[in-house]
Amino acid sequence: MQNRSFHSISDMLIKYADSSYIRFHMPGHGGIGYDNFLNSIFKYDVTENSGTDNLYSPVDGGYVENTLNKLKSTYGTVASVISAHGATAAIQSSVYACIRLKGKRFLIERQAHASVLNAMALCGCTFEFFSSFEDFENKIKENINSTVIITSPNYYGKMADVKKYSQLCKSYNCLLVVDNSHGSHLLWHGKNAHPVFQGADFCIDSYHKTLPVLTGGAVLHSNVCDEKLLFEGIKLFSSTSPSYLIAASVDLAIDLMNQNGGELLSSLYENISAFDKSIKDTGIERERFDISDPYRITLVSKSFAGLRYDIDSLSAFLESKNIFPEFSDGERCVLIPSVFSRRSDFKALSDAVCEFSFTNKRVMKSFKKLEYPMCKRAMSISQAVFSDKENISVNDSVGAVSGEIKYIYPPGIPIITPGEIISDDVVRILTENNIHKIEVILNEESKT
Repeated sequence: MQNRSFHSISDMLIKYADSSYIRFHMPGHGGIGYDNFLNSIFKYDVTENSGTDNLYSPVDGGYVENTLNKLKSTYGTVASVISAHGATAAIQSSVYACIRLKGKRFLIERQAHASVLNAMALCGCTFEFFSSFEDFENKIKENINSTVIITSPNYYGKMADVKKYSQLCKSYNCLLVVDNSHGSHLLWHGKNAHPVFQGADFCIDSYHKTLPVLTGGAVLHSNVCDEKLLFEGIKLFSSTSPSYLIAASVDLAIDLMNQNGGELLSSLYENISAFDKSIKDTGIERERFDISDPYRITLVSKSFAGLRYDIDSLSAFLESKNIFPEFSDGERCVLIPSVFSRRSDFKALSDAVCEFSFTNKRVMKSFKKLEYPMCKRAMSISQAVFSDKENISVNDSVGAVSGEIKYIYPPGIPIITPGEIISDDVVRILTENNIHKIEVILNEESKT
């Protein structure tokens, strides 16, 4: 069987499943399901062999290469590769590539995802946080010829001005990595909305978050190096048995969005706009930013004489109506619509929000937005990760050196990272979020 006859990953799986091949290879189900649910899945679940290909070591002219060429053509990138292990593997692989190109020095936006910090630990990198663009402008002067990592959009739909970051990075000979995990759909909103067209050197698209793709499907783009360096990174951090089902769902999503993405997003935008209008008198509204993802629904309460609706109660109310948000953090309720979300889905959502506002009273509730602490570092993140530790009460941890990442998920942004000194603010945030134990570095006295 010659894989060169296949057009793409999805095409290969269909042909393989419909063939009469007797499978004496992994996976252990042999393509045969033992109940109705698995019957429709197992036949498409294959491994790497001479009849297929290797997702992370593609055969020249094979179906994986065809799919990757489709990605490159869609985005106009130097290289685009699929991760079947989510944005985490893609982020780690981008860090590896940047180390090879620029070394182990990084400047990272403070609200980066925990996977970015895990990559720092695994690769033995040094890094510094910045808290805003103004802070970035000051700190990049001391981080020439390094790598900058930002997140845009974030979980709430807040987007960065990637062009401004890119211009400054180029001035100081730095690479720019954009974690665009929550913005994979933006390419079909308009090319200028996607980071690869705004000057990003590397960009991570976590397809499964906002596109019709199986969980774990992501894409890593590069505008500065070819696939070889990206595959080296992915193979360093990922399983040698990637899921072709996940990869095929990415392949099919590209076809769908290239053909119908503009129409699907236009319809979604109309539904979201109608939803906005339907709740305008409820005292609940969508949160807005200087630059916002037009498709992210983040609900907040307007303040009336200091009174607000309890957003956690709103989230619970929505669930009672069989509407499940992504998460609520007390101040904001995040909902992630699909390009397949129906008008009736938005009607049910707006009816529920309206009913909530009519049947619930605003309360005197102050809510301080979570400000992620900028803690002093006592040792490198790698040194801390591999040091001896003890598990203690968070209340007793002020002044100790953290031995682990602690974060609230969602959104998965670290409150404290390994090697940082635990402050009063860290203790307050952790205990307020019902986190009461933390691993700290053993000091010399404790060791003896």
